[in-house]
Amino acid sequence: MAAEEVECRKRYQHQPLKHQSSIRLARLLPGTFNTPVSIQLIEVSLENPPPYKALSYVWGSPVGNIPVSCHGQELLITENCVAALRRIRSKFRKCILWIDSICIDQSSTEERNHQVALMGDVYSMASEVIIWLGEKTPCSNFAMSFLTRYHWISKAAVPEFFRSHLLRKQIGILEAMEITAEKERWNPVWGVLGCIYDSTWFKRKWTIQEFILGRCCYFQYGGKRVETSKMFTAIFRLTTQRSTLSAGFSDMGIIPTCFAAYMTFYTIFKEDLQRNVRTPARKKPIMTDFLGLGRFQAATNPKDAVFGMYGVLQNLDPTINLPDYSKSLEEIYTEATKLAITHDDSLDILLQTFESEGSLDIPSWVPNWNVPLHHGLDPMLQSPPGEGGPSGAPAKASFLEDGMSLSVLGYFASRVTRCSKLYIPRLDDADDFPEFEKGEHPFVAEWPLLASTKAYLEWIDIAREVRSHPTGKPIKEVFGYTLVPLSLLAVNYREYSTNAYESWLQTITSASEVCSQRLEKPQAGNLDRAAVAAPISNDETSRFTPHDTTGEQEMGRPEYVGNVGSIREDNKVDAFASLAYSACLGTRLFVTSAGYIGRGLKEVQEGDLVVLISGVSRPLIVRKEGETYRLRGPCHVEGIMNGEKWPDNENDLVEIILR
Repeated sequence: MAAEEVECRKRYQHQPLKHQSSIRLARLLPGTFNTPVSIQLIEVSLENPPPYKALSYVWGSPVGNIPVSCHGQELLITENCVAALRRIRSKFRKCILWIDSICIDQSSTEERNHQVALMGDVYSMASEVIIWLGEKTPCSNFAMSFLTRYHWISKAAVPEFFRSHLLRKQIGILEAMEITAEKERWNPVWGVLGCIYDSTWFKRKWTIQEFILGRCCYFQYGGKRVETSKMFTAIFRLTTQRSTLSAGFSDMGIIPTCFAAYMTFYTIFKEDLQRNVRTPARKKPIMTDFLGLGRFQAATNPKDAVFGMYGVLQNLDPTINLPDYSKSLEEIYTEATKLAITHDDSLDILLQTFESEGSLDIPSWVPNWNVPLHHGLDPMLQSPPGEGGPSGAPAKASFLEDGMSLSVLGYFASRVTRCSKLYIPRLDDADDFPEFEKGEHPFVAEWPLLASTKAYLEWIDIAREVRSHPTGKPIKEVFGYTLVPLSLLAVNYREYSTNAYESWLQTITSASEVCSQRLEKPQAGNLDRAAVAAPISNDETSRFTPHDTTGEQEMGRPEYVGNVGSIREDNKVDAFASLAYSACLGTRLFVTSAGYIGRGLKEVQEGDLVVLISGVSRPLIVRKEGETYRLRGPCHVEGIMNGEKWPDNENDLVEIILR
């Protein structure tokens, strides 16, 4: 887009606000689409503001570079902001708007601190929040019109059989357009609706509170607009309908996490706040969940990982400290964590921690709120393990005077005595798997599946050496639920999943009799703990691969590559493999001194401790350092997830100092 033509080139300077309750509003002057944008700024009190709309958008560029006219002077704003104003303005009437980049003096840290503290009120008092997704794209007009039409049909007062017929017809139209979108490469990852799913707006931190606090929100994409609740309802109904037509395989899994968070959790959160419901019906800690799910959205300034959601946090707890950009990042994150623990009366926030938090000098019990988890033990992506969790006890914690230590009560369940060498990789873990570099073999595009297949074979070998499980359950069953916990399976999917697990085992080991050798017939003789903890030889991970690998080895292909094609050929096996990959992402297998089999994050080491902490719904891994302990993230250990190991006598609990 060409720069705006502004007659007067003098740069506009914001005048200081006169009152603590004051904000600026932008009066957008009338104009046609192609005429230069012209605005005027007015100071008003939030105690009695005129009717106004708030704009929620992504800056794009961190600084403005497009000049528009402001009181006849030049004001620089971003290209995306200019595009939104062109679409929003009327030909004949003035429009009163609140726009952060225009209404806040971005050059004044003092004013930014003050105005950020008011943004919750700004968005909650706006008559309408316009969510700008961007200028139109080749498929955006179709996507917006399709979802509007799909919602209308799903709510129309017509017989159900006729509604189902019309919705199936709409799905046919969508699928035809998806073929066109694929050919034209409009959005090769997310399909024809990808222009919405993959919009940058859903990936930014600031937009969360703008959506949650807005009373009436609309998505606007180019010249098309639709109410947010109608879009989310249409997409949910669409995915459900497509799941029914595809024999139970829902395509909810292809919706990006950032978008899904808005469609589910943030929408529920928004409705609860509007009804003044402080705790959702499922009784999960609100502030912990809110901060945790917000990690999927990015913030240019790491401090905005907390300050960017201040309006909602203040709504939950008015005692929160005012935003102060002069504070260190470590101080901001520690304060937010302490607030969540106190507000929620829960220590489940400890499940948000993991060792690879970056270079921040923060206590191990304080999450880095600007880093997404992206692992299979992410508490936001799992159902509760069971009523009460592994401890079934309330939170009992205190903050020590040094400001870095947290005192909790807990019980050491077992010690890690053996860890797998291999873990299930994420896409950004390629450096740890050099054997899958491009050109190494013809399945290079499937390298995560190849790497996870190699890891599963090692895990199976480790599991078969556990002669008996403390619960008395068969090792084969325990191993299956260690890969995919029961809490992740829908009730009507569990029987199907059991059959899929059996088929997956047979496929990954290439023959059913080999599967039996691996998990049902451990080697003769009693294996002592030293033997269990002994290092795994390179031969053990491939010893039971039965197919003829001679030709493959000559070609330089790993001997387990042949199994990858078999996994993809069977829909049932492929579905289980995908579920297992998601559940195990970023984790490795371990065995404890008591014979438990579990999964921890890839940083878990032999000698680490499995601990149950009062007020935490899942077990954790800790590492002793002197007289204190450092958290190493959550873990899943079959047999202790539902209170089985929690002591009957609270006198058996010990004080654990976390740093």
